[in-house]
Amino acid sequence: MPLYKALIFVAFLALAQALNPVIKIAGQGMQLLGPIFSLENKLQGALLGAIGKVDVDDVREELNNLNSKPCVIYTYRLSPFSTEAIAVLEAAGAKYEKREVGLEWFLLGPRASVLRSELLDLTGQSSMPHIFIGGEHIGGLSSGTPGLSALVESGELEDRLIAAKASSKYNEPERKSSFFSSFKKLLTGIFLRKDLVPIQCLMYGALLPDPSGTLMPARPLTKDFFA
Repeated sequence: MPLYKALIFVAFLALAQALNPVIKIAGQGMQLLGPIFSLENKLQGALLGAIGKVDVDDVREELNNLNSKPCVIYTYRLSPFSTEAIAVLEAAGAKYEKREVGLEWFLLGPRASVLRSELLDLTGQSSMPHIFIGGEHIGGLSSGTPGLSALVESGELEDRLIAAKASSKYNEPERKSSFFSSFKKLLTGIFLRKDLVPIQCLMYGALLPDPSGTLMPARPLTKDFFA
């Protein structure tokens, strides 16, 4: 790690310790700095992306593929908001994929900077974490629309996770056995053929009840019987 980045990293740790008592209200305060972070976000992404010759299409393809993922969270390793969001997902029994972008925004490399910039374009949010459930961006911990905390408070988080098959409480629907389906198809074919009436009588009995409840001679069945 370059010397200047190491110094910035140490300074950040010291600052984080000093701000620890007010971490609960920091999320709301960060939103006030949104316009500044958004501007810095785009500048950093453009500059480092150009220096590192980052394939922007590759980054966009990664984001496009989020539609097929049950639950994905983009995080910073040193972000207390990311840590808290992960704790909330785990408490809800979420099955999620964590994608760590980097330590913090000012320590990102070229591709991570471009990814952060593209996330801003996609969601309108510059901060981490970014949480996607069923391909839909729900915001961060307390930011975005509606935001993870808001979903917890409204009781909607569990339903969304289950709908996206991203919950440990989700059960796959039971499937009928292929043997049963094949056997039913075979019987249906036999009963619908008029030239097999004798076989139908042997298989189903000589007498069959009609809708009124009386017995009547067996006759070829219609496919409505098997609906």
